[in-house]
Parts: sequence; C-alpha cells; structure tokens
Amino acid sequence: VEDLLFIARADAGEPRMEMRSVAVNALISEAAASFEPLAAARGVRIRRIEDNDGSVVAGDRGRLAQVLGVLLDNGVRYSQAGGEVRVSARVDAGEVVITVEDDGIGIPPSEIDRVFERFYRTDQAKAHSGGGVGLGLPVAKAIIEAHKGHIRLAASSSGGVSASIALPVETKLRAIS
Repeated sequence: VEDLLFIARADAGEPRMEMRSVAVNALISEAAASFEPLAAARGVRIRRIEDNDGSVVAGDRGRLAQVLGVLLDNGVRYSQAGGEVRVSARVDAGEVVITVEDDGIGIPPSEIDRVFERFYRTDQAKAHSGGGVGLGLPVAKAIIEAHKGHIRLAASSSGGVSASIALPVETKLRAIS
C-alpha cells in the first residue's frame, strides 16, 4: 500500500522523500550485503565491480536502497544456481550510472517497456517464480524519476537482464547518508 501511495504521489508531482547526499559505494555495498544470504541459498553469486570514484547523489537513501533491492531481488530470483548478479557504478556525463546485470531468464525485447506497467509480469516470469505481483519495477521507476533520474532495462551479454539507473551527480553536498 505504501508503494502504491508513493507512485500516486509521484504521479501527482508530490513524492515524499528525505533528500540527503548519498554515498553510492556505501549504498551498493549495503544493498548487496543484504541480498547475499538469499543469493547463497539459491546458489547465485553477487559480485560488486568497483569502478567509480566515491560518487555522491542527492536522494532519499531508503528509497534508493529500495530500488537496488528490487533489482537485486529480480536478478537473484530469475537466475539459475551457478549464476551471477553483477553490480557496478560509474560516472558518465554528470550522472552516476548504477548497473545491475544478471545471468537470468531475460525479458523478451517486445516486453521490456511493459514490465514498468503496474501488475504486469511476463509469461516467463510467471512460469519461473511463484512470487511477485508486478509492482517492483513500476515502484523502482517512480522512485528514480522522482530523483530526476531514469531507469532502463536491456538484454545482458549473458542473456539475462541489465538494469541501469542514472542519477545526477550531487554538486552541493549536504549531510552524507
């Protein structure tokens, strides 16, 4: 219910967020660490790729962690045992680009944009996993857009999904979260 309220408020241009300066490396480390037990139980490895310079974004740390949680959960859930979920961040043209890439079942190209619709799940996702109602990615998109960023999905080089989040680099530091 809280997530649906956030989407409705974001659609109305009034999202409720606590904006602070957020250290991207710490955010990614904490999110990855929180999903390690689930990944280990499923035989999936989470690998962090360190390739950014300690970037900071302006954002609501809890909401940004929620987005990473959605992407990591999807990556782990839709990967087979022995698979890997890779998380990286880099700075490109004034944006921090966080990428979560998996070796999972992938998304048919014709359905890439539809997965951001509320309650939509691909046939592959329904057949592969009993959980989920199709709200994770719509909520993630609403959160990222409320942060003046964008989220995109594409096929990964391993046949899974590559999710990229782009957020503006923080230029005016506040209390770092």
